[in-house]
Amino acid sequence: MRHIDIKDYRGDSSVRRLLVLAADPVGEQGLQDLLDECENLQVLAHFTKEGDVAALAAYRHSDQYSLCLEYLAVLPEFQHRGLGRALLEELRALHGKNLWATTDDDAIDFYR
Repeated sequence: MRHIDIKDYRGDSSVRRLLVLAADPVGEQGLQDLLDECENLQVLAHFTKEGDVAALAAYRHSDQYSLCLEYLAVLPEFQHRGLGRALLEELRALHGKNLWATTDDDAIDFYR
């Protein structure tokens, strides 16, 4: 895992798929707006052995005690392998802060 600058990955098909999974933007303009937003966030990515992005977590420092997780997604072909959990654990280890997020109903079980 390593942090990436989303500016360097705007055209990356895996990153674009992940952001669509995370936020369901409407159309190409919605995706471009989401990429713009992510330029202001920190992004931790998990890479495959081949060097492709398989999962990502986009977040910001909320305050001195917590991180706000804005977007989290794992490509379907890599789901159920613990990558989402690994990203969250890495964020806690790196920053020593609590994590919080708002989410849709379909993701509540994951965060539990």
